[in-house]
Amino acid sequence: LIIGMYVYVVYIPFPFTLENFLMDLALLPMAKLQTLGVAWTLRHELFFYTLFAVAILSKRLGSYLFALWFLAIILRCFKVIPLLQPEWLNNILATCNLEFMMGIFAAFFCAYYRIRFPKLILFVSVCLFLGYGYVDNKGILDTYQDVVYLPFGLLSMLILICLVELEFEHELKFSRFW
Repeated sequence: LIIGMYVYVVYIPFPFTLENFLMDLALLPMAKLQTLGVAWTLRHELFFYTLFAVAILSKRLGSYLFALWFLAIILRCFKVIPLLQPEWLNNILATCNLEFMMGIFAAFFCAYYRIRFPKLILFVSVCLFLGYGYVDNKGILDTYQDVVYLPFGLLSMLILICLVELEFEHELKFSRFW
């Protein structure tokens, strides 16, 4: 902690305040993330798991909160809800949070439904994912647009659903060292 504080005070070009440091450390949505900029993804996860904990404690309240969050993200994605103040509210409504909803959808789908031709769908989904990643990596896409995350999320969801289906069908074979 002492080394981290030293690096934070000496090498970070922002003015040091204990409040900002502690908020960064706690990954609170309103933190400025001056300490570790790549922790922005962890903020989204922390918010999701907080809602998930509420859903475990109260299924009804958790369901309402997730539905409300999903609706607000969709409305924000289509610019029905403008940019908000304070800025941390925009993090909660960021389009990349839809990937959490896709994971929830995949879990429910796999629990209640089966898919046909999972190997074919898996192959096509992986090819599309790699192709989209290639196009993104070449700079053809504007990766600062909100909707650029959606194809990655949708294809990842399809890949996951297909893998679960193949596991249900006992089609996944691993070496004994796996």
